[in-house]
Amino acid sequence: MNTEFAYKVSPAVKLAHDAEGNAAPAFVKIKIGVTEEYATTKYNEAQLRLVRFVAEQAMTSECHIQPISIETYEAEHKEE
Repeated sequence: MNTEFAYKVSPAVKLAHDAEGNAAPAFVKIKIGVTEEYATTKYNEAQLRLVRFVAEQAMTSECHIQPISIETYEAEHKEE
């Protein structure tokens, strides 16, 4: 079963910048196959387990990665 997980990367990592060139948070959404149990009752546990992977991909410390809801991710990326 495919499911999505979203994360906010701290501005301290400097992966993104705002219009003025200041460091801004970056947002990451990943979609992976997990068992139904992890997609439903153990979603939070699965999301936390993936923090290390996201940190490795961003080449930063896990302390800079914050799990967020898909709704929060979508709100940050809706087109105006």
